[in-house]
Amino acid sequence: MKVLFLIRSLDPGGAELQLVTLANGLAGSGHDVSVAVFYPGGELESKLEGVSLHSLNKGGRWDLIPFLLRLKRLVNTLGPDVLHSFLGTANAFGALLRPFLPGVKVVWGVRSAEMNLENYGWVHRAHYKAECLLSRFASKIIANSEAGLEYAVKSGFPRGRCVFIPNGIDVESFRPMPEEGKALRAEWGVSDDELLVGIVARIDPIKNYDMFLRAAARASESLPKLRFVCVGSGGNSEYAATLLATSRELGLEQSLIWAGHIGDMPSVYSALDVTCLTSSGEGFPNALCESMACGTVCISTDVGDAAQIVGEIGQVVPSGQPVALGEALCSLLRQPRERLAELGRASRMRIKEKYGVSLMVQRTESVLHEVLGGPDETK
Repeated sequence: MKVLFLIRSLDPGGAELQLVTLANGLAGSGHDVSVAVFYPGGELESKLEGVSLHSLNKGGRWDLIPFLLRLKRLVNTLGPDVLHSFLGTANAFGALLRPFLPGVKVVWGVRSAEMNLENYGWVHRAHYKAECLLSRFASKIIANSEAGLEYAVKSGFPRGRCVFIPNGIDVESFRPMPEEGKALRAEWGVSDDELLVGIVARIDPIKNYDMFLRAAARASESLPKLRFVCVGSGGNSEYAATLLATSRELGLEQSLIWAGHIGDMPSVYSALDVTCLTSSGEGFPNALCESMACGTVCISTDVGDAAQIVGEIGQVVPSGQPVALGEALCSLLRQPRERLAELGRASRMRIKEKYGVSLMVQRTESVLHEVLGGPDETK
């Protein structure tokens, strides 16, 4: 089977890492796999193994018709059986090209769930409306979360073509790294007798950093030897400035670390005593699985498939309620460190059993073979 993946770039991100993991897994299973990116130079390009990489060198937002022609030429040259796009813009381009690609099945990858589109600009809202309208041209739509599948159907995606395949976590890459974690704590100035709570997410309103900051302030009132770290970057400078101001108002200057983007995520998770996810909307939160695979217990808002991921090992709190998160942190962190370590080991075992890479690859293979063997329902 020949598969061509299509995505905006391979800059660091959850969907991007999952594409690389899936592409490598399919290639390792003997399939002919290629990846096409709008923009070259992404950090994750170097992680592709046995997969050819092609850049379409998109010139910008309004490089549309020439871009589609370049994509069509690439598809004609490579001759894939399946064009598997990831995320909204790539999905839309794949669907627009579908009538001009006889014999090629177009499969979408949908990664988002409930979103308040009012938090985003008109371009983002227009993109999603276009994606909904174009969804009927996809032969199959793979959602990485049950919540994402239901949101897509509610938005107008054809239910009969939607299927749920959870993400796969590379538990050999994401594993406990105690020495590296200890070194990172020392670099941040966190002592051994202090507890470190982190959030790992891009700086974006949907990640609700404000909830994390307010919960941190509340927990600090009860647990004095408590430190916090925010790991992530983003292009929303206005939102970032608001968060900085909020952290100062809450008196967190001495206990809070703004670490920015860090490439070595296993070391980050291994440095933490607890990982928090405070998003107001998610599909399949990779940060939870990655943290758990590294042996760190998690507390999450009840969004997307988070509750199914953490199970009874971690804790789940209502979205948008920092008081509840602060209380959950205090309850968890008052336990002996031996108990936290025990929960961490159970977290890793849960990810190994339920969300391994091989399961994701096998499930995707099955769906793609089904698509290639079935009738074309897009006509």
